[in-house]
Amino acid sequence: MPNPLVTQHYPDDFEICSISIQATPVTGMVLLYADRDIVVDSITFGVNVVGAASSTVQVVKTTTGTASSPISAVATSITSGATALHTAFDTSAAGTLSATLTTPSSDTNLVKAGNWLGLVIVGTVTALRGVIQIRYRSRIA
Repeated sequence: MPNPLVTQHYPDDFEICSISIQATPVTGMVLLYADRDIVVDSITFGVNVVGAASSTVQVVKTTTGTASSPISAVATSITSGATALHTAFDTSAAGTLSATLTTPSSDTNLVKAGNWLGLVIVGTVTALRGVIQIRYRSRIA
């Protein structure tokens, strides 16, 4: 029986995560768990159907989890205790919205192990359909 590998024993991750949104989350939803430190390089949000104007979506990260004590994935962790990775996307029209992130001195796009990436909706969205694509890596330097 093979033993599972811990993250220290396999090469760096260079990944693209695509998540289809087919049901409108009320305020937010969990997108991705960081099992080790990761850097988010870009976020693309493809809006297919929008049901309300003057609403925004934003990808956020939690900051209070650690590798040994991960933060809970409950919606309140994502919607109230999280830090934004980019300027909010206005969902008032269908189309492609994107944010290419750089590594600032404040490490805004660094997500520490034990934390979550989430999608936060601000405003009233009655129908939101689309896909969110997140490109991330575990090589920090």
